[in-house]
Amino acid sequence: MSTAAVVTARTSVPGLVRERTDAFDTALHGWLAHALEGEANASVNTVQGDAPVSARAFTASLMHVDEAGYVVSTLLSLGELFAPSPARLRVAVWPAARVARHLADGGNVTLSFVFACAFHQWRLGAPRRLTRPVATPAATAAATAAATATVTAAADGLTRADDARSFDAFELTVVEGEWVSVDYARLRHGIEFDLTDEGDAATQSPSTLTRWLAQRQTLRTMI
Repeated sequence: MSTAAVVTARTSVPGLVRERTDAFDTALHGWLAHALEGEANASVNTVQGDAPVSARAFTASLMHVDEAGYVVSTLLSLGELFAPSPARLRVAVWPAARVARHLADGGNVTLSFVFACAFHQWRLGAPRRLTRPVATPAATAAATAAATATVTAAADGLTRADDARSFDAFELTVVEGEWVSVDYARLRHGIEFDLTDEGDAATQSPSTLTRWLAQRQTLRTMI
């Protein structure tokens, strides 16, 4: 992997490489920050290393330990993830989800996924609940100017009720991440979403991709 963050540890045994760091590297940060919008604008698949993959298919597992001591996993798309910096990650989860209660109580989580032919596990902590900023004419104009054409169109295509579709958002700090690869095989993809809806113009119902793009724009602007 290309590495902007400092690799804090590297373990090599025959056939396996495990690396650890305290922040997302340049490639991964770019993927978490821009891949979904980039793919929607270009209408082409993105590439993770030498493995073509669709950003809209990307799925990550957000895991925590519940009150009974069992590991619980919540699947998230890039529509529910946004990395404002290499050391921070924002997530959107349903308010009724167990992980929402866990994060609200200050709990730690682990995010796992496949990226660039390696298996990633990122330990995230210090969750902070995010809120929507109070809209002002200046802030609205700045946000519109900063948004891509696709994101702007997606946001415009949502009704007020859709845009306010309830989700809880949290910003987490990267504590440590590790990725593992092997020299005898390539890990191509993890779990993937296959979107089956394109929206309904008659009912003004947005597609899942449109909703994800608007949701990510909301994650960008929350404070």
